[in-house]
Amino acid sequence: MWAIFIFASVSFYHTSLFTFSKIDMSSWVTLTGGNPFQKIAVAMVLVAAFGCLLVEMPRLQPSTRWPELSLPAIALVFGGFGYAAHFSAVTGQWLIDAGSHLAFFVVVIGLLILIPRAERVEVPRIVHLILSCLILLSAIVGFYEISTGRAWATYTRADGLVVVRASGLLFNPNLLGGWLGLAFLFLLRAPNASSSLYVWWHRAVKTMIGFGLFLSGSRGATICLALSAIVAVAVNWRDAWKVVRQYLFVAVGFLIIFAGSLSVHNNAFHTLALRWLDGPLALNTVLPSTLSQKLTKLNGGLANVETENLEIAVTGRFSGDLRDNGFLAALDRGGPLAVASLVIIWLAVVAFVTRASMECSGPTRASMWALLSYLLAWSIQARAFQVYPIWVFMGIGVAILLRDCTSTLLGGHKRVATS
Repeated sequence: MWAIFIFASVSFYHTSLFTFSKIDMSSWVTLTGGNPFQKIAVAMVLVAAFGCLLVEMPRLQPSTRWPELSLPAIALVFGGFGYAAHFSAVTGQWLIDAGSHLAFFVVVIGLLILIPRAERVEVPRIVHLILSCLILLSAIVGFYEISTGRAWATYTRADGLVVVRASGLLFNPNLLGGWLGLAFLFLLRAPNASSSLYVWWHRAVKTMIGFGLFLSGSRGATICLALSAIVAVAVNWRDAWKVVRQYLFVAVGFLIIFAGSLSVHNNAFHTLALRWLDGPLALNTVLPSTLSQKLTKLNGGLANVETENLEIAVTGRFSGDLRDNGFLAALDRGGPLAVASLVIIWLAVVAFVTRASMECSGPTRASMWALLSYLLAWSIQARAFQVYPIWVFMGIGVAILLRDCTSTLLGGHKRVATS
């Protein structure tokens, strides 16, 4: 529920300001704290958090699972010392990075402390229903952004074509793509279907996730999701088809709008489809000549490959002042101790998931490893611990994984739905 509360508050002022108005993003960012929508969003989070605590109070108790709590606490200490050692180089960006990174650990520790007594790997159906509605709304808003050209994430390619990418209910297309992938992995934890209507509803929502991924133009999030599928199949190969079938709904949604966009020329959807082709078509330089000629022929009727932009998208993960890599960004602002804090918590998560994998069923094991691989890959290709609200989602994901491990080892795990 925390993820839903925070997501709703962020999306509230984003949708109001960006999608349905002409306010420039740069001017909005400079309104530090003065924007009424930001104040309303903060109030929404506080009210939702207070209400949630009141409702859950009878079921909440201080956690006594010290191994799960101690390692994030140690990581918090390492990170704090790392950033404190670089205090002399304080800048606005340093404050944002340090505060977000340390807040990530606080989110993990706070959620682990407030663990309900009734622990389950699965999430209540009402949470999945709300999550599904947010996914559908994100896709609808994204479609509106592309079709009307009101998205702020717009740039001109070397061949003169204008690319428009949707942000949906978030303020960045990469955030939208990353959140959609994470939402898909949460949907895999839905309770076992009790009716055919519920089964088809979830299939439709997963298809819309593929739809939204295309609109976001987030190749990094798509790669992370594909990696999670490979890992899930590897750890549950006996039921490989059940795992693959879940991801196929996302692939179908993506391919439907991708094929439709390629077939209709001279609009924003067609240009966005060309952007998705940049990666595969850029392989001309490394493929055998026969395959290269076929791809070149295909590309000839479409557009020039945006190799320069593609190269920046790759090298930008590892170079530059704001390189898109959570670990390297931590090294830049907090030094080796900040990186060590991340290494500690992720090694702890891997160790706990490995141990729990020996005790749980195949679907549950696949679900945990898929989520773990997705979060790790996301942190490597994005400033996942330094950018709001990614660090919130990362903290929730890590807390869920640790809670799953505890639930599994205590014998409270249940079978994850495979419908």
